[in-house]
Amino acid sequence: MLTRDEVHPARRAWVPLVLAGLLLAVLAGCAGSAGAPSSPGPATPGGDTTGAASAGRSPAPSPAPSRSCADRVLARMTLPQRVGQLFVVGLAGSVLDSATASAIRAYHFGSVSFIATDTAGVSGVGAVSRAVQSLSSPEVTGGVRFFVAANQEGGEVQALQGPGFATMPSALAQGQLTQVQLQRLARTWGQELRAAGVNLNFAPVMDVVPAADTTQNAPIGQLMREFGHTPAVVASHGVAFIRGMTQAGEATTAKHFPGLGRVRGNTDFSADVVDTVTTPDDPYLRTFVALTGLLALNKSADEPRLISH
Repeated sequence: MLTRDEVHPARRAWVPLVLAGLLLAVLAGCAGSAGAPSSPGPATPGGDTTGAASAGRSPAPSPAPSRSCADRVLARMTLPQRVGQLFVVGLAGSVLDSATASAIRAYHFGSVSFIATDTAGVSGVGAVSRAVQSLSSPEVTGGVRFFVAANQEGGEVQALQGPGFATMPSALAQGQLTQVQLQRLARTWGQELRAAGVNLNFAPVMDVVPAADTTQNAPIGQLMREFGHTPAVVASHGVAFIRGMTQAGEATTAKHFPGLGRVRGNTDFSADVVDTVTTPDDPYLRTFVALTGLLALNKSADEPRLISH
């Protein structure tokens, strides 16, 4: 049996990124830097690399492996800075007020999120994003820039609206498109987010809601947040959405593992929401299994694009 108890973003000042938050922040701070390649040891004439040892001399020591960018960034951060990277600060009123800025400086928080619907458009959101990024410094964040996030799924869950942001159809409508069409649209939507300085999208929803349960499923089905009613449709369209966002340089999430598709209450507003159906080998988890290839692909990237939630 799996239970879930989430707190609605509007009722929290910050939330922990449960999985991989510190690693993501550290890698985001790499900004394309790479470790210096190792130099081969000296060789004897004729290409014999064992000559030194056979002549009674000690072989040249092997060069120490260079540290990864993530290791180097993590090493320069203080413990409070590392802890702060695990939190996302909600931007009340979609602004960076003095209290929030002071909290970021004091507690070294490394990410922020627009937590309510905002209609200021790309220009207005961009001004707030730039103000947030101006707080990144060696003293506050260890030099790591911020993740600036929003819930940009489509339909009833599109936090950022106004000039420069297209009106996104619901995920259920997106699921009626071909994968090629959806990937192309997601790339455009991602480009809009990046233009506004938003580099992390809390989307897509990978939950599967059985067709017969849509009217009873409050968190997903009633809001048309699912791509479809089978694991195959949700998986294929979720991957297409993520690929499009990735092409735009946007980091994404895969939520809400292990799934809210077969519960009744909305965990944003209700306590004691319990899933008595999902098991470890449940076919409805295949939507998340489909993302493992993307996770492996992003493993070596400087800035990962997919976050499990």
